[in-house]
Amino acid sequence: MRRIGSLLVVLMTLLVFPIFPRGNLEGSAITSPAPIQQASPTGNYVTTFRLADSNLSLSPVIVYPTPTRVWVLAQNYGQPFYSQILAFTPKPQPRFEVSVSLTGVFVSSSITIDAQSGRIWYGVGKMLAYYDQSTGKNQTVAGFPGGALGYLTVDGRSRVWATLTGANSVGLYDPARPGNTTYRVPTSNSGLQGITATAPDGSIWFAETSVKKLGRLDPNTLSITEYTAPSDVAAPTQLVVDANGVVWYSDHATSDFGSFNPATGEWRKTPVGYCLGDCPVALPNAIALDTNEKLWFSEHLRGVIGEYDSVLGLLTEYTIPLPPSNTLQFPATWWTWPGPDSLIWFADLSLREIGYVNSSVPIPLTISSERGASAFQGGQGTLPVTVNHQGQSSVSLGISTTSFDTRNSQITAHAENLSPVAYPVQATAKFTVGWGASLQSRYVTVTVQNGEIAVSIPVKLTVRTAYLTVGVALGLTAIAVFSHRREKRSNREEENAGETNGSSTKTGEDLHSRISFTP
Repeated sequence: MRRIGSLLVVLMTLLVFPIFPRGNLEGSAITSPAPIQQASPTGNYVTTFRLADSNLSLSPVIVYPTPTRVWVLAQNYGQPFYSQILAFTPKPQPRFEVSVSLTGVFVSSSITIDAQSGRIWYGVGKMLAYYDQSTGKNQTVAGFPGGALGYLTVDGRSRVWATLTGANSVGLYDPARPGNTTYRVPTSNSGLQGITATAPDGSIWFAETSVKKLGRLDPNTLSITEYTAPSDVAAPTQLVVDANGVVWYSDHATSDFGSFNPATGEWRKTPVGYCLGDCPVALPNAIALDTNEKLWFSEHLRGVIGEYDSVLGLLTEYTIPLPPSNTLQFPATWWTWPGPDSLIWFADLSLREIGYVNSSVPIPLTISSERGASAFQGGQGTLPVTVNHQGQSSVSLGISTTSFDTRNSQITAHAENLSPVAYPVQATAKFTVGWGASLQSRYVTVTVQNGEIAVSIPVKLTVRTAYLTVGVALGLTAIAVFSHRREKRSNREEENAGETNGSSTKTGEDLHSRISFTP
């Protein structure tokens, strides 16, 4: 069972709010033995490479794959603490080599690589530095007073952008113009985290985690516009912008990821797939797009790498296998990044390993369902699905809800194991809507999984008021009672008419006028 421990809480705190002790801020390389790769278990989709047990304090934090090698930022949390940037070569013989080693400091929360120059950019406290692959040297280039460098990104003009959490600013370094520039974020204490330069219009987007906002820096006016997220978004942390200008973000305090369309103002939040058993909150973190515009993100506490195809509306999740000798019993998959050859690389802090998901391997599971549904407050809901499975492993079906709905008991999902004689099979995913569920549309995720891989479809669920149901029911009852009384009155009229036939000269109008009309 994968559970969160106190060590993981400490590690996550250090990463989200990094501490930069005083040390060698110049970033000169220090000779240090390279960690030795040790084999870890592999599955049908996942291959892992573990750091040597001789250095139990060194954990990989960030991976950045390139066509020739994978660059890894690793932190040593023991004494003495230090940071290393490692070059990992998976073939022909997997091995790590130390390129940068800094004692007494933690490197910035991320590293980034300029594809044009090949420079590996990183921050050391308030200093921006890079490692030159061609010369093997490190060079500091600029300082940003007032705040240590957090997350970094490089735009199409080889300019380096950084979030400066302490200074509540976005920093810019342009290699063509020595010096640096900072742009202060309007909202104070915004808790700046992720930053991206992937927007098609050249704008720079960043996450203001503490105040639940997304920020946009206009490349022409250099002004900053902030967008406030809905109340059910807890902590937008990392982000990326697709070719259509839609901003995708991870909510690193929930089990959700989402999108924001600045052209329409629409926010959308989607829960990750259903998790079988006693599962921790997923905490999606790193988020990126591959060359096919598919979204990839890490589920920090579940040891899962997710892929979302926004065109098909299909979510696929790969579970990272635990090593047989693992005693911590929980993963900490902090980072993921798409690389060449359909390999999606990741770094796991707790398991002290890097690895990749081979997204070209065929998936044996398929699921289809309606993309919209509705249910009443206090009622039961069902979603008919069709499941196909090519394999011998057991399959389970379930529904996941957003963390907001789960926490407030607005939507409660149910799960079941599927044991059909043959596939494909028609099944029903079930859920319960609380009496206090808010009257709005939200997304639930219907999932089929076999323990190694999960395939899901987000479904838009509209909750309707229970009072409408009661009102309609009462209205139908009133109509039925009225009709019944009209029928009884009609029968009485016929009986009275029969009694007076041949013995009374009263007209029909006279007879009608003396019959009481009781609706």
